[in-house]
Amino acid sequence: MRMINSEKENIKILIYGEPYKWAMAYNLMEAYQYLGHRVNIFDWTQYLYRIKHYSLKNRILDRVLFTIVARRINDDFLKFAKRIQYDLLIVLKGIHLFPETIMEIKKSISFVVNWNPDDFFNPLNNSRYLLGAFDKYDCIFTSRGHLKDEYYKKGAKQVEILNWYYLPQFLYPIEVSSEEKKKYGSDLVFLGTWSKRREDLISHFSKFDLRVWGAQWHHSRKTFRKNIACNPPIFMDEMCKAIISSKINLNMLTKENRDTTNIRNFEIPACSGFQLSERSPEILQLFEEDKEVACFDTPEEMVSKCDYYLQHKEERDKIRLNGYQRLIKGNHTMSDRAREILAALAI
Repeated sequence: MRMINSEKENIKILIYGEPYKWAMAYNLMEAYQYLGHRVNIFDWTQYLYRIKHYSLKNRILDRVLFTIVARRINDDFLKFAKRIQYDLLIVLKGIHLFPETIMEIKKSISFVVNWNPDDFFNPLNNSRYLLGAFDKYDCIFTSRGHLKDEYYKKGAKQVEILNWYYLPQFLYPIEVSSEEKKKYGSDLVFLGTWSKRREDLISHFSKFDLRVWGAQWHHSRKTFRKNIACNPPIFMDEMCKAIISSKINLNMLTKENRDTTNIRNFEIPACSGFQLSERSPEILQLFEEDKEVACFDTPEEMVSKCDYYLQHKEERDKIRLNGYQRLIKGNHTMSDRAREILAALAI
């Protein structure tokens, strides 16, 4: 198998993922195009019923007809991948891709790799196809360094640590109007998808001025929704306004995904927001605690830190500004991650 020369221009890259402007695939494509490479995206989401029209019925159809949808995706993806002689295929997750499809594509593409934002072995975010294809990829990219040995034991050929990122073209310290502060701001804010664990943690803040923005919070208890303002998910400029307009940005890791960091660890400081994050050794490698980020382990510590920092604006401001400077001086953009992928494949 030949190596990819990361200094070479006009590498032909195929990305399997979502083409939306805020999504990984689109921004990875733009990063590689900026670096002088030729990139195409195969949009697998066009085959989903809920993309054509979002409704409960179509969400159920996507689940019930998963195998039928997967067959359509695999058939068309194979045809799409053979139109050009690509040097590299980057699959972003790939829960619908058959192991046989990966093996067939490897006959014509030098490198076939997977960058999965989730833990491969989290049953909430995988499929039998994804697990079957796990050992077929030339390289697995993951943000979960603590799972590297486990991934090797389960058959991975090569595992590379690829951290989360932020998008500086969307997330930066913007100016917000008084109307926007009123619309998006609060003492405490949480941006993220519902989980039972997150609901339980946030329940400790029923007497605080707190807003939640994210998907699936209709699953939470009625008493929770009565006490906590739950709003639909917001992205990029709206998300940035919520981050900068709120005094404290809560960040809770997804333990079901065995996360030790998440993308919010990067997005909150990118907007110069104050971050109170669940503590982990990996987060403390990225930011210095109490100088660039505030952290907690227990619900009691989380509430105590909120009480303290709500009363100490000067300390809040120092920490959020230091966190912003630490982030932008590091190599944490999507362009940095694009370069790291090519560098890893040239080893």
